[in-house]
Amino acid sequence: MWEALGDNVAKKTKSRVNVPQPIDEGFIIALSERMRPYLNAATGLSQIIADELPGSEQKQDLLDIARAGGEIASLLNDAIELCRIQSGEVTAQVRQCSLEELFSEICAIMQARAGGKGLEFAFVQSTAIPTAIQCDRSLLLKCLLNLANSAIARTEDGYVHIKVSVLDGDNGSSISFDFVDSSPTTSLKKAGEMFKPFSADQPADMLFASGGMELAICSALVEIMAGTLSVAKNPGRGLVISLVIPTGVDMVAVELLAQTEPEKALCGELKTK
Repeated sequence: MWEALGDNVAKKTKSRVNVPQPIDEGFIIALSERMRPYLNAATGLSQIIADELPGSEQKQDLLDIARAGGEIASLLNDAIELCRIQSGEVTAQVRQCSLEELFSEICAIMQARAGGKGLEFAFVQSTAIPTAIQCDRSLLLKCLLNLANSAIARTEDGYVHIKVSVLDGDNGSSISFDFVDSSPTTSLKKAGEMFKPFSADQPADMLFASGGMELAICSALVEIMAGTLSVAKNPGRGLVISLVIPTGVDMVAVELLAQTEPEKALCGELKTK
């Protein structure tokens, strides 16, 4: 059954993945390899010297240098990932994926980031959910982390909830992850721009705003998984970004992680509903 789902995903996405403008993969990889030792040296030495200094303005400057180096390294990794997607190296490898383990891993990472801004973060159950689905776990994890990180980055106060539900359709069931936040009001048109692949003539502030290349990568990976992304307004304020992919399981026959109990926190803390 897993192989059949994998073949189906590949057929659906072979000609529809919306990738960025052509990039010279060899050049990007070579450039990254040349730059990485210098970045590692700059960030590493800055961190070492900062650790040896007492609290001072110079120490904070060194920590800022180390952080900036880390951000540059992250951008290089994103550029390489975009090259791999464009060249067709990234495909969906469908396997069984435990949702409980997936939720726990994401919560462990994102609760600390959300807590640092005073935000409430939780996975919230909206329908009965299976214990496991058939998908490419690594691609799904990357997408969920990117979307959660983007939601936390644009939300200054309130909450970021990931509402999980299973949808029935003509081609089987799908699982939906709705990223609901209380970010400042923005237009749907502007929100949709976050996921567009960048081009050489795109303004820098548009490229790197609210996730930049990470969200362009996410959009392409969702298509590789034969899924969809959509953006809607959150009643009141904020956005709802929905990621939907096939579950690859028969909901009638599978063991459920949670029975239908609307607005129940699967992990994280839920105070705002």
